[in-house]
Amino acid sequence: MQIDAFAPQYDFVERHRIQIDAPVKRVYAAVRSLDLSDSAIMRTLFGLRGMPTECLKLDGLLKRGFILLDEVPDKELVLGVTGRFWSLSGELQSLDAEGFRSFNQHGYLQSSGTSSSRMNPRLK
Repeated sequence: MQIDAFAPQYDFVERHRIQIDAPVKRVYAAVRSLDLSDSAIMRTLFGLRGMPTECLKLDGLLKRGFILLDEVPDKELVLGVTGRFWSLSGELQSLDAEGFRSFNQHGYLQSSGTSSSRMNPRLK
């Protein structure tokens, strides 16, 4: 997975898997156009951080400090963020993919996540 290049060592990992009976291109397009604005809990959590509602969409997150670390179209998308997540503002750092990979400043945490899609042989 592409994420391994950005998080070769980590303290915590969480994995989820779901099978979706749809073509990979359609599933990937849905991931790429993710919109969490219908979720009251997400609106509340983002609001508590002072994050505008535009951050409930992927493009909005990318404007506010999240980084598109890597993308293999129709297969995998890797996001990352660096900051002091326990502080009210989060103190998100403005980095690019290489800056994320090499970041080693005391007092900050990094988080990364990936969404990957694989073809189900039963679907064309």
